Amino acid sequence: LLPSLSSFRIDFDLAGIYSSLLSCITSLKRHEKLMMVNGTVAIRLGTLALNLQDNTEIVLVCGVMLSIFGLIDTTLCDTIEDFEAEDLFMIGGILCSLGCVFSPRPMCAETSSRMKLLGASLLRRIGMSPHDEERNDDFFSHGGKPHLLNMIAASLRKNDFSRVEGFAGIILSSICNEQSVPMFDWERRELSLADQSTGLLLGLSLLHGCVTSKSNTNALQPRQVYSFIGSLLNLYPRMASRTVPSIIHVLRTCMDPSAGYDCIESTLLVSLEFLASESIISDPHGAHLVWKYVSSLTNDGVPTAVRSSVIRILAKMCGSNKKLFRRIRDVIGRSMVSRDPFIRIAATATLADLAKFDLLRDVEEIIGWVQSRLQDEEPAVAHFALVALKYLVVNEELEFDLVIRVLEKRLGVDLCDTPTIMKLDSLILEGLLMLLGTGRLEEIDGESESEEGTDNVPIVSPELSKAVSLLLDCHHYLQNVDKDIYSNAVIRRRIYASLTEYTPQILGLDPDIMRDWDGLNDSKDTLPEITRFLALKSISVHGLDFAAQLLKSHDVGTCSNTKDVAKDILHSVSKLFRTLLLFEDEVHGSFLFRGLSIRNPKVGPSLTNEGRVSKAGISQLPDAVDVKNMFEEDPRSASAIAFLYAMGSTGSNSSTSQPTSELVLQISECFYDLLNEPLVDPAFQAVQTCSMMYSMDVVWASMEQAEESTKHTLFNQVVSDVEGWASNSGEYAYVALAALALAVDDDPQLWSFITKIQNTILGGSDNYLFASEDAMVLCVGMVAAKLSRTADARVSDLID
Repeated sequence: LLPSLSSFRIDFDLAGIYSSLLSCITSLKRHEKLMMVNGTVAIRLGTLALNLQDNTEIVLVCGVMLSIFGLIDTTLCDTIEDFEAEDLFMIGGILCSLGCVFSPRPMCAETSSRMKLLGASLLRRIGMSPHDEERNDDFFSHGGKPHLLNMIAASLRKNDFSRVEGFAGIILSSICNEQSVPMFDWERRELSLADQSTGLLLGLSLLHGCVTSKSNTNALQPRQVYSFIGSLLNLYPRMASRTVPSIIHVLRTCMDPSAGYDCIESTLLVSLEFLASESIISDPHGAHLVWKYVSSLTNDGVPTAVRSSVIRILAKMCGSNKKLFRRIRDVIGRSMVSRDPFIRIAATATLADLAKFDLLRDVEEIIGWVQSRLQDEEPAVAHFALVALKYLVVNEELEFDLVIRVLEKRLGVDLCDTPTIMKLDSLILEGLLMLLGTGRLEEIDGESESEEGTDNVPIVSPELSKAVSLLLDCHHYLQNVDKDIYSNAVIRRRIYASLTEYTPQILGLDPDIMRDWDGLNDSKDTLPEITRFLALKSISVHGLDFAAQLLKSHDVGTCSNTKDVAKDILHSVSKLFRTLLLFEDEVHGSFLFRGLSIRNPKVGPSLTNEGRVSKAGISQLPDAVDVKNMFEEDPRSASAIAFLYAMGSTGSNSSTSQPTSELVLQISECFYDLLNEPLVDPAFQAVQTCSMMYSMDVVWASMEQAEESTKHTLFNQVVSDVEGWASNSGEYAYVALAALALAVDDDPQLWSFITKIQNTILGGSDNYLFASEDAMVLCVGMVAAKLSRTADARVSDLID
């Protein structure tokens, strides 16, 4: 009745009602109060208290709870085992939660303190865990009825907290009779204020319980509870200010040595991360409360572990609420000049995070901080200073060329002196290599462009060219120096990652020079552009080998990050390979892959000559006889494919001059070898299929040389022979039939055989004779392409 009275618009004297209720409960005897000591009463009275605004009413309702639940305090009860552990866990958590929520109110301070003390006392004295693993998987209480606490704990442990409304349903199913029907559907409307308070109270009570109770070490974890509270605050952000006092209480418990809490580090970190999350900081009042507490932990005198942990969450806080930037900036500025190296490391790393997420404003002063840390005696500080410079360059706050010149002065090194660079501390070297991958092309000044009459083509600056050269030289240096495999891997990862950020022009590759180089003339290998191209290919190949060696190394078991480093190297090397292949396609692709020839009238003689393969290159290729001998000596899939392609070569031993029956017999032998050694890679499968199609073109070219009177008979015989391959070669026979149909001309007398091929392929499809759907679609598509040449009426039916 009390929550209903508090929601009426009629002004009841609720303070008088609560006062009378408190007097009545106080006058009850001990055994008369026992029936009220349960979690349901705690939830109802706690929700009522959270919905009140008047301090006097809050004190009276809290007094009612203290009168009821004070019964189970050690001074009033000889044993605590008379009550269910679930009820005690919930009651203790609710009392602690309410004590924290009302503690900022001066009039409620004394009552809040008593509630926190009583709640903590109950939680510490629980004899058994409400989530003990020895209990059954259904989390039922002793009486067989599911207890609210166990149901919520089971849902949280399954990470089933995406919908807060679902918890309202759990609450109803626990505190209502089985015959009762909910008053409304929780999933079709937002929660009322009272239900929001209930959800928050449950989350906070579980948080206090899993931190304070020693019986909860292996069950519900604070991270799971924070996930539930966060889902509630995402829907109702105004409740964030009521959540902050409980989180602060948890943090103080973790930092209190006398509390005897075991999981201090994990709970401390997850609590700080949640304080910095958008769920809390997005609310102005919540942000104010959080900053008031967090800023006090960044001062001198706070333990280093706590202070550094707080500093590391400041970037996340700034991302959640950008209005905190200036306050965060001041804290970082003070911390970067601390005498404690761990504080300087945390502050510089946080500054790097702010730069990474582009949260810095007015960077002029911040740049001075970063420069001063480049010469810090602690290598980790210099590392994060270099990382901060990297992201300042990426976000275009600084120019790459200027940063490189300043670095040479600050570090006192010449970037052309590779041995000296490699002698730097590994952390500083890693940060430097990360920075070297942020350069960009330099735009030509408009005046110089108009004077010289050149196009506005970006150029590579000397500093950028120096950075690329240093990356290559560092890799070459590592090839000749034995280092710890993991240190070597980390440095290589940064080299590969930086190289992948650059285009072929920045990498020093020239298309014109590459186009003149045939890959065989050693006299041109000394050109800088050719040397650079060969070096990049070598680096890519060595990267693959090194990553494979790293994954197979025994050191993988000793360092959990080694596999991640190897995966990063593989990813970067694949990107570098792609860059080189696209460059080769740009240089040679128009001639080798797009069929540019002298028959194109738009192409001048100079380009035509460039498009031809040199005689030196042709002389290195095997002729048809060599390929045939290779196939006969080593019959396998690769040599069979090569032999199929070599059948149509011109010359005295041309395959087209052989009888058609011999060609068909040779092709069948190749198909047999292809079947014995199937190719798995899709690219190789495509090459293999194309070789089959090409061999059928050769067969048709051979038949065209036959006399007109025997051509049709010969074609029928070939079709029959290829159909006979189906029993041994499977779908390869259907591919050959479809390719043969596509190869023949539009002679009307051959259409009956085309129809026969069509029916054979469709029959194979209907009878599931194809091993792969790709081959079936390919065969049907080739037949359809053949039929479409004459716009035959059967085309539409075949495509359908």
